[in-house]
Amino acid sequence: MLGRTLSRLLCTLAILAASVAWLGWLFLHTAGDPTRSDRIAHAILDDPRARQEVSADIARGIAGAANQAATQAATRAGLAQPTILVSGDDPSLQKAVDAALGDPRIADNLIDAISAEHAIALGVKPAHPAVIDTATLVTAVRFYLVKVDPVMAKAIPTMTSGQIKLPKAQIPLARQARTFANRWVGWLALGALAGFALAFLVGDRAGVLRRAGGWALGAGLTWAVIPPLITAAADAWVKSQAAVVKAIVHGVTGTVTATATLLALAGVAAIVVSFVGGRLVQGLGNGLAGARGRGRRSGAAAVPPGPQPVPSPASDWGARPRSDAYASPAAAGGPPSDTWTPHPPPPDPGVYDRFGQAGHSRRQSVISVGPPPDPPTDGAWVDPANPPA
Repeated sequence: MLGRTLSRLLCTLAILAASVAWLGWLFLHTAGDPTRSDRIAHAILDDPRARQEVSADIARGIAGAANQAATQAATRAGLAQPTILVSGDDPSLQKAVDAALGDPRIADNLIDAISAEHAIALGVKPAHPAVIDTATLVTAVRFYLVKVDPVMAKAIPTMTSGQIKLPKAQIPLARQARTFANRWVGWLALGALAGFALAFLVGDRAGVLRRAGGWALGAGLTWAVIPPLITAAADAWVKSQAAVVKAIVHGVTGTVTATATLLALAGVAAIVVSFVGGRLVQGLGNGLAGARGRGRRSGAAAVPPGPQPVPSPASDWGARPRSDAYASPAAAGGPPSDTWTPHPPPPDPGVYDRFGQAGHSRRQSVISVGPPPDPPTDGAWVDPANPPA
């Protein structure tokens, strides 16, 4: 009883530790991995909605820089306000930026900037600055705007590199989560394994296997639920970057999906072994116990070869022989039976009194079983039935 209780407690603690370790591992191999920034950036640019969100952010940056330059020019000219202001929400400007992102040079520069911004959000020093090559980008935007809105194209001034930056990544508690995961995921995983091992040793082994297998199966299947939860959280908390978050999730699910699948298969195998293996072990144990019992019975029934002792008549004096009439069929050599068959009483072997007379008239006297004793030889023997006159 104590072993089962301790086993269940250890399994509960192991499951809690394993769950936290699994969540931390998922974070470190998805959004919390700075080495995946390049793949994430490509996933963002390959997704139309995510690319549109990035284009809108860049268009607002271009519009802000253009309006600032126009305001300064109007001030120098003595005007109260500039004659033309650019809106970052203008569809023509956003479409021009989206078309400019199709240029390989601009796309590569943007990928470097996105990777650097992702690394900064995780608290890691980036390999490249999170800055867009503004001069090349503005030149490409102007080229596309000339065809649809020449006035806006003329209103956008020449800009220096670095005037337009990507918006800072809004990943809640990303730096703290990555620090915690790097520090504790390995220890929690080892603690979970140790807990399951101790529970396996002290408690119901089949039950421990079922609990561990159930956790592994559930953990593997949670990966089918976690990505939708992440995207739902992005829709609720960071709507302006929801498509970017979805692209990030899509870009990092490759290796995680394979690991989750293996974990689920291992859980199924553990559950099967807990049922099938337990019965096999129990059957093997019963078979061994039965073989030992048969060996003991056969050893007890065996009679060692050699002369057997012959019982003496003195040892059987006073023993009344049992009639075969009351013997069981098994004792008589037949098959055992639980049916009672009535039999007549056995014949009287003969009763003799102390005078050697047969009969039942003097049962109250001391009787003996067997033939009458020999007459005394030390004198003349007198028959008590015919005493002398």
